[in-house]
Amino acid sequence: MEAAFRSIERAAIGVAALAVLAAGAIIVASVGGRTFFGIGVPDAEIIVQDLMVLAVLLPLAAVAGRRAHIAVDLFVRGLSPRIQRFLNAGIGALSILFLIPIAWSGWHDFQNAWRGGGYYDGALEIAEWPGRLAFLVGFLLFVARSVHRLFTDIRRSAEAGEAGAESGH
Repeated sequence: MEAAFRSIERAAIGVAALAVLAAGAIIVASVGGRTFFGIGVPDAEIIVQDLMVLAVLLPLAAVAGRRAHIAVDLFVRGLSPRIQRFLNAGIGALSILFLIPIAWSGWHDFQNAWRGGGYYDGALEIAEWPGRLAFLVGFLLFVARSVHRLFTDIRRSAEAGEAGAESGH
């Protein structure tokens, strides 16, 4: 399961990197076009906005998998490994409780954009649903990875507890 998540995360990071490069190219083309030719890329702001959703949300699963979240562990480092594992599992469970409503909202927004056939105002009339889908996919990957991490932490805590009991600690 870990290998599958790693593969998905590598692909997501690759797509996110391409989204950043594409956004940069669109911005350069738009600014250059306006400066030298008096015309920019139509709806560049909307396109870049949706590309940034990809750039920010797709790598979140990798962040969760690598425990690369912003953390303040000044006091936690001084605790025993057993308490640290317990805290990791508790924090993981709480974070999932916070993530589920956001994922539900993302599903609801995507569903409304898909059914409603909404378009952004602009020259290209870009559909709203691709950006909403990108948000939903990125967030669902994040939730799935967080759930996997929680079960991994619980399993490791149980294994460490059994090892401690066998050694007499």
